Amino acid sequence: MSFNHKIGQLSTGEFNVLAIVEDPDLLQSVRQQVTACGANLLHAETEEALTALIENRNFALVLIDAQNCRDRAANLASRLEDDKRTVTTPIIFITDVADQHAERLLDAAPSSIVDLAYKPLPDAVLRGKIRTIIDINRQKLALKEATEHTVDINTRLEQSVEQANQMAIQAELATRAKSEFVANMSHEIRTPMNAVIGMAEMLLDSQLNIAQRDYAKTILTSAEGLLVIINDILDFSKVEAGKLELQAIDFDLRVMIDDMANMMSLNATQKGLDFYCQISPDVPALLKGDPGRLRQILVNLVANAVKFTQRGEVIVRVHLIEETDDCVSLRFEVVDSGIGIPKEEQGRLFLPFSQVDSSKTRKFGGTGLGLSISKQLVEMMGGEIGVVSDVGAGSTFWFTTVLEQRAHGDLVEIPAEISGLRILVVDAHRKNRELLIKQLAHWGCTANSVVNEDDALAELLTGCESDKPYQAVVVDVSPPDPDSENHRTDPLTFAHNVRQIPMLRDLKLVVMTTIGQKGDAFKLQQVNVDAYLSKPIKQSMLYDCLQLLFGQSSGEQPQQQPILTRHSIIEDRKKRAKILLVEDNVVNQKVANKIMEKLGFRIDIVNNGQEAVDALTEVPYDLVLMDQQMPVLDGISATRIIRDQSAPVLNPEVRIIAMTAEAMTGDKEKFLDAGMDDYISKPVRTDELNDVIMRQLGSIALYPRTPGDVHV
Repeated sequence: MSFNHKIGQLSTGEFNVLAIVEDPDLLQSVRQQVTACGANLLHAETEEALTALIENRNFALVLIDAQNCRDRAANLASRLEDDKRTVTTPIIFITDVADQHAERLLDAAPSSIVDLAYKPLPDAVLRGKIRTIIDINRQKLALKEATEHTVDINTRLEQSVEQANQMAIQAELATRAKSEFVANMSHEIRTPMNAVIGMAEMLLDSQLNIAQRDYAKTILTSAEGLLVIINDILDFSKVEAGKLELQAIDFDLRVMIDDMANMMSLNATQKGLDFYCQISPDVPALLKGDPGRLRQILVNLVANAVKFTQRGEVIVRVHLIEETDDCVSLRFEVVDSGIGIPKEEQGRLFLPFSQVDSSKTRKFGGTGLGLSISKQLVEMMGGEIGVVSDVGAGSTFWFTTVLEQRAHGDLVEIPAEISGLRILVVDAHRKNRELLIKQLAHWGCTANSVVNEDDALAELLTGCESDKPYQAVVVDVSPPDPDSENHRTDPLTFAHNVRQIPMLRDLKLVVMTTIGQKGDAFKLQQVNVDAYLSKPIKQSMLYDCLQLLFGQSSGEQPQQQPILTRHSIIEDRKKRAKILLVEDNVVNQKVANKIMEKLGFRIDIVNNGQEAVDALTEVPYDLVLMDQQMPVLDGISATRIIRDQSAPVLNPEVRIIAMTAEAMTGDKEKFLDAGMDDYISKPVRTDELNDVIMRQLGSIALYPRTPGDVHV
């Protein structure tokens, strides 16, 4: 049994009371009262027993019969005071009321003697004195335990804090190691992948027989598919490591949507799907955020929609939720008419590596990371993501995001020739008509619509007779809705009939179709169709088409013009672009020049950043391809000079694209912070270079940045 030597507590929770009493009756009374107070009575009949108790036990209280044990009482009191373990033990003398010697003994006794009890001693009085001392000891014990507990908690807390600090250090080291591993793996994987893709592209540009071309296409397609998987895994690793960061750069939402739609429309068209994009009129176009990550989310959702839709349509919608002077909250929706998703499977769609059909015999591929990464990105943008779907009834994936507003000082004025046009839309699809009418209205045009060629001819003639002639007609010859009674307009017959009417011979005819075939453009040109565009059509391309038709973009037109097509419009934009290449390596200059010639661009070349600044003071270039490590003046320093408001450059808002072999984490942010608009890493892929150039040229093209845009 262990004891608490300071306050006389047994390990069982009891307290010891030592009684030096020879009177049996008194001893019996003392025993009863001590027991009643929950204490343990110890009594020694001999000096040897007493000595053993004092040496081996601890006491909360000592009761001494001073009347019958006077000599022993004085000696015992002194003895207890001399022992460091018992020097503070309280003592109660029990004596006769008339015993004057006891009073003197109390005066001369050690300080530990706290009280006298006089005979005859009532049980209640004795019990009260004992209970008071025991309660004091209990309070001391509780205080001691609380103190020890507090000390123990503080000690453990200090140990936990130290352990947490060590764990934090280890976690930081592990995170840093993981980030470095991701960066290194990104470089190590992308380098051979770029070589594979580049060599496959070079093979496809060479003279190959049918089998060889098929092999090269297979290599390229497989490599690009593998690169998508690698990018997903690397992005997921960044998310897990907490290293995925968002940018805050100015961008045009319309241009970003156009870029995404242009990228995704080919797959939709190849599957025979209608693909539309619509931005509500009240959605601001000029915003600040991370357009790259926003595009990544949309591309993932649209790719899934196209993958799981066999027939019908895929629609991208953008709605305004809330707008303040500083921020705008938007809701994006990707709607498809695909196979739908079972309710019980929807809850795990956004989990990593999760797919609706994860069986070995599943029809659709993928890593199961796209939606998980999209969810992380959306939440980083202050939004939410979800899905509404029923099996066999299609799906609607939606997400919200909060973006900053930016100044509207760079809005482009709508040319008078465009804003004053009266245009007739001929389309059997009600939805197509609504979207196109809305877009033309945003451009300041007066637009009406009809569903077939007979109604179109009647409307055109009515316009002439009422002195409100139409200047252009846009005809969509895509197959009508299955449940529609209207038939597809024959563009050749319609154009022939229009040209037979003298008052309509100057009317501009624009034909749009999703079912075009080789040779159609030639046939349409024979009946004097002015433009032939394959759908889906970026709104910027339709605008450029109207500009070219009415002379706004190209000045005075020759008497005879070839029919405008998607390719000729793009080529026109490329020819008009003024591009400067800043590169110190002669070999790289030659390679870049060949690539740009192949893409249809004409460029000027300078050798370093200082020469670039000098060139920009003489020519208002639209775009600069800026190398980074150069003599005299590097790319970042040159960009900062160009962006300086006091710089004498003719176009301080010129688009600047960083070209670099650096691919470490943070490099892109470094370039953007310096004032560059985009980034492309070396070795440069031809299609990637074309995409980034067209994306930047599209954001400065001479068509209006209206708040509501559609992709038709």
